[in-house]
Amino acid sequence: MQKIPPKYLYHYTSISNLALIVKNRTIKFSCLENLNDLNEGITSDLGKFGKYVFVSSWTKEARESIPLWSMYTPNMTGVRIKLPSNPFKSYGNVQIQGTRTFSGIFPNSIVPADEIVGKNYLVFPTSYKLTPIKYTEDVNLLQPKIRTENDDKRVTYLLKLLGIHKTTAWKFELEWRYILWILPSAPFDNNDINYDDKMVSALRGVGENVSMPFSHYFLSLREDTLENMEIVIGPKCSDGDWATVKAIVEMYNPKATIKSSTLKIR
Repeated sequence: MQKIPPKYLYHYTSISNLALIVKNRTIKFSCLENLNDLNEGITSDLGKFGKYVFVSSWTKEARESIPLWSMYTPNMTGVRIKLPSNPFKSYGNVQIQGTRTFSGIFPNSIVPADEIVGKNYLVFPTSYKLTPIKYTEDVNLLQPKIRTENDDKRVTYLLKLLGIHKTTAWKFELEWRYILWILPSAPFDNNDINYDDKMVSALRGVGENVSMPFSHYFLSLREDTLENMEIVIGPKCSDGDWATVKAIVEMYNPKATIKSSTLKIR
């Protein structure tokens, strides 16, 4: 299996989502529980556990895919976005200080410092990765056991085992996936002498499978990434759809390239 990321990746979506991407300069990550494959994020020992693993799904296939047009755009009237596979803005070496529980330097963080510890969530910049999906029928991989406990009774949850396998029925997607972990947290307060205890208590909520305050998270795109964007118009787009896409691009991302679909479908 290819492990080195392709130079470019492709994402099928609606025209309205294209507008949000280029206007806000962000890509949306969704938790595994919100994906179209209802088997995502299920574990053999803890049941549904995908709420802490956020992903953005793309394909490496440069040729247009009729199934992907059909599944991820409204009646093939959306767009296919092409971007470099390393599209996200880097904030350099981000440092978090002042807490015994959570501190350190995060090299080349794609998460800004003020978003790592949120009001009630904690983003792990070091969890970020781009990986190909592995297709299998092995239930031990599709629904892994993720809770481990060592001799000192220390419990670990192996989130790295989630979001990386799908059944062979999905193999046609040739999917590559950006992955990021987001966990429950206590609001950061460097002046609170009890903050560390509050943070530990919040993180224990993972073991209790507590809900997250949101199911989507957004990462910012680099400007040069946006300038290199290629947009293919869906094969069933009307003249009005074309006009809408052109207006969106002219307003928010004028250096992007717009192309017609190579497919001819009635």
